[in-house]
Amino acid sequence: MRVIIQEGFDKIKESIEAVLLSVPRDLFIGLIVLLVGTASFGLGRLSGQEIAKSPVRILYPEGEGSGAPREGSRQVAAAASALERSGEVIASSKGTKYHFPWCPGAKSISEKNRITYASPAAAESAGYSLAANCK
Repeated sequence: MRVIIQEGFDKIKESIEAVLLSVPRDLFIGLIVLLVGTASFGLGRLSGQEIAKSPVRILYPEGEGSGAPREGSRQVAAAASALERSGEVIASSKGTKYHFPWCPGAKSISEKNRITYASPAAAESAGYSLAANCK
């Protein structure tokens, strides 16, 4: 099998050498120069088109592009400042994790099992750890 493949490679090599020897050297060099020039021109055009693209713009609905915080960011900021003031966290009497008041886990704890701690440190000293879905 290896002998047949080697013979095939040899035949291909001989045919390429025959074509190259039959073409005049000046014509061969001219074709190479033409191909390199065409490729360079095409690449230059492509890079020029990339530069000419317009920049991305962010468009806000009227009244929101003034740099003022949006309603959602105001709510997040209010919740963060409320946490800083109160620092409260919520835990379940049957669980081992504590949650911030806005976490989904805190909302699912029933009132009879709900324990409120003044701070995350107080909940941790009671043996609770932060729930993985609370950031």
